[in-house]
Amino acid sequence: MADPMGMARSRTSFHVARWAIGGALFGILFVLAAWWVAVATNGTLTFDELHRAMPVMFIVDLAPSVLGIAGALVGVLYHRLHRAQARTQALAEEIAATWTADLQRANGELAQAMDQQQRLYSAVSHELRTPLTSILGYTQLVETIDVAPVEASEYVHEIYQASSFLLQMVNELLEVAKLSRTGLTVALEDIDCCAVVENVTGLLRPLADASDLTL
Repeated sequence: MADPMGMARSRTSFHVARWAIGGALFGILFVLAAWWVAVATNGTLTFDELHRAMPVMFIVDLAPSVLGIAGALVGVLYHRLHRAQARTQALAEEIAATWTADLQRANGELAQAMDQQQRLYSAVSHELRTPLTSILGYTQLVETIDVAPVEASEYVHEIYQASSFLLQMVNELLEVAKLSRTGLTVALEDIDCCAVVENVTGLLRPLADASDLTL
């Protein structure tokens, strides 16, 4: 397995060496150009005579060293800048990946919530239709046919039962909405199936009577 620290030092040395060599070579070219101008001007190739005639050549001779050191410093700065850019890019990619994952998770949760909401609406619509149908059925029986007071009282009682059942369903629906806001969970418990069947039978009796069916 490669050593990250060793690789980083190797890259640093490479950038420093490249820029140092480049600076030194440029300094050598600068010295050669200065010597060529000096020789062309003074007509001499003697080192001592040329430096006595042009003392600035002492400074020019330092150009390779100075530019080499400057190149090395530039190499260090270049490597640090390159490393900072790489870290910034890696951080940006990590943040983008995190945001993308969060967005996908949020979209999935939203789609699931919308699906659950749609199923809840369908179930509620179906369940609310049953007591409403019962109320309308018993009301029509009272209005359209002559019934004895005892039967009328029974129909009114069934209407009351259906209305109470409808109110209970609305209250339960509000409780479900409250649970979804507060994050509470629903505790399951046993129910009396016979009571449920009798309740449904009473709610559907007007439709059965209208169709001459016996429940």
